[in-house]
Amino acid sequence: MELLEQFRGVLAGAALADARGLGQLNCVARSYRDYRGFSAEDLTERMLGWFRASGEQPDAMTRESMQLLGRGYTFERAAADARMAVPERFRTNDRALLRTLPAGLVRYHDDIHLIGEARLICGLTHADEECKMASVAINLALAHLLMVGTDGLIEEISEFVAPRMPEFGKQITSIEAINPAELRLSGRALDTAQAALWFAYYCDSYRELQRVIDMGEGDADVLLPLASALIGAHLGYSGLADGNWPAALSVEYMLQLADQLYELSQSEPEIERERS
Repeated sequence: MELLEQFRGVLAGAALADARGLGQLNCVARSYRDYRGFSAEDLTERMLGWFRASGEQPDAMTRESMQLLGRGYTFERAAADARMAVPERFRTNDRALLRTLPAGLVRYHDDIHLIGEARLICGLTHADEECKMASVAINLALAHLLMVGTDGLIEEISEFVAPRMPEFGKQITSIEAINPAELRLSGRALDTAQAALWFAYYCDSYRELQRVIDMGEGDADVLLPLASALIGAHLGYSGLADGNWPAALSVEYMLQLADQLYELSQSEPEIERERS
């Protein structure tokens, strides 16, 4: 399968799942595209523009961080202060995960930049280490799916996660033994990452994402587009056609954006050498 087809599968997968978080993902993707790389300053400005103009109601962490950024805080301080300002139950939510996917696309061949940039993109609003580790796991998985497929996926992610966050490492390694009924729709970043990786590892058809809906009560607003994006990386855009999903108006735009990020991913090493 052509890599471009996989890039298209990732962003179209998120769009086909009718994700509410596409506005933030678009901010990140356009920042990479227009800046020709990663810029925390550019991303901050774009996210602030989205926050001020969008009618979307963000989660408590994102809202508090954006308000502090609008008052001139650096994004490291804004996220850290927001973490202390909101109730503990909101600090490790999964709302920052979807927007980090462009890091895994553009940096799929460069783990060092992928890890650092995924953490920064997440940390713009979510400073908790659980959120950052979940974002890294998702993007390492995305890179693995693009280059290798599902073979060795769980082992590679576990190898990175387990020494740094042992409990999350156990969640990752358990993927090979658990069934869908044991996955949790808690809205917590680590649980959502585990569930998304389970679907990416086991689902060989986009239609199987119906299982997310069938899981019953819980918060699947992030899991559904995240899992569909990872499946899109494995199956490619053409492999998404067998799903019975809402036809999001943004799909055509997301395909164009995927083409642009693909082009950037192929030229990025030369760009970085010119800047260094």
